[in-house]
Amino acid sequence: MDPSEAIAQFSAITGTDIETAKFYLSMTNNALEPAVSLFMDQGGGGGAGAPMGNAGGGGGGGGGGRGGARAPPPPVTDFEEEVRAPIAQFDDRLMDANQQALWDRQREKARESSKPKVKALADFSKKEEDRDAFAKLFDGSGPGGCENCPLPLQQCSERAEKEGKWVLVHIHVEKEFVSHELRRDTWKDDTVADLVKGSFVFWTRDDDSDEGTSFQNLYRAQHTPFVGVLDPRTGRKVKEWDPKVFKEPLSAADILTTFLEKHTLEGNMNPLKKKAQEAAAAATASASSSSSSSSAVPPLSTGAAPAAGVNGTAPPAPVPPPQLAAQVPDEPDASEKDVVKIRIVNLDGSKRVRRVRGSDTLAALFALCGALNGLGAGEVELLVPPQKKLRDTFSMETTLADAGLDSSQVTIHRKLG
Repeated sequence: MDPSEAIAQFSAITGTDIETAKFYLSMTNNALEPAVSLFMDQGGGGGAGAPMGNAGGGGGGGGGGRGGARAPPPPVTDFEEEVRAPIAQFDDRLMDANQQALWDRQREKARESSKPKVKALADFSKKEEDRDAFAKLFDGSGPGGCENCPLPLQQCSERAEKEGKWVLVHIHVEKEFVSHELRRDTWKDDTVADLVKGSFVFWTRDDDSDEGTSFQNLYRAQHTPFVGVLDPRTGRKVKEWDPKVFKEPLSAADILTTFLEKHTLEGNMNPLKKKAQEAAAAATASASSSSSSSSAVPPLSTGAAPAAGVNGTAPPAPVPPPQLAAQVPDEPDASEKDVVKIRIVNLDGSKRVRRVRGSDTLAALFALCGALNGLGAGEVELLVPPQKKLRDTFSMETTLADAGLDSSQVTIHRKLG
């Protein structure tokens, strides 16, 4: 088809101007029908029934149609959201002025309290004294208690071998609180100190010291801190205990006593035991020289036999001196009703079970315990668990039944002062 004719027909059908007709026909290579279809697909229209002679009017209308095809936007569909209006701006407070002021005051108070308060010309000597006194509770120093051997371990063992004693070792560990408790409570207890002094040479060192480190390298410890006994002749570790069982002094004394009953050093003689046996021998000789004094001495034990001595032989029961015999209560028969059994731990660590009457007084018990160790009633102190002194708890006229001593253990130690 001739291009000019196609343009005229396109304009007549669509009602557009010549420029629009040329535009669409150029895209379809002057094919009329595809150009008209393309125009209609893109939203064109109108003028389909316009006569050919009205081409001029159509051209005039085409100007309006061209403007209408480009200007109007497509209608809004249901799938499109409308743009919302902006949120109105406003001002608000999270807390009012009074609350803010309160918060500021609290924050300032907390800031002031965190500052160190140092008073001008303050006396710090009291605080330093208190700090030193608190530190001495755990450093093992101070009066009383077990005496630490200052010699090296080898020389300490040689000394113990000459004296016929065991070597009791404690390796102190700073980070273990139980080790501090041993220094503060156990090794400073009078009963434990008497027992250790009679049968052991006490050797304690810090774990981070040269001697402490050397000991830990030589002996493989099963517990921390180390508490054990060495044989002074060979250096062999004879016994090691869990340090927790030594926290209570009474328990520690009982454990050490049991050790002495089960182990012996050849030729070892506990000085306290030796002194008790010498006193018993002197009393026996004095009693045999006087029949009246001999008849006044009652039997001390017809029940349980005394524990074996440290050197493996059962020592003879000590006989009280004649001047103490009248004060010592006789031992009742087991068939009697008013019978109280008391376990007595002597100064040398030996144990015995003694029957007394519940109606006997504490004064009689003190006389009995003193006589068993060759001492007077005023020279001994009796302790019952937990480390309670009978002399401070009851009157001397209190009966043993009223004191509740039936089937209890009484530990003897020498009264200080």
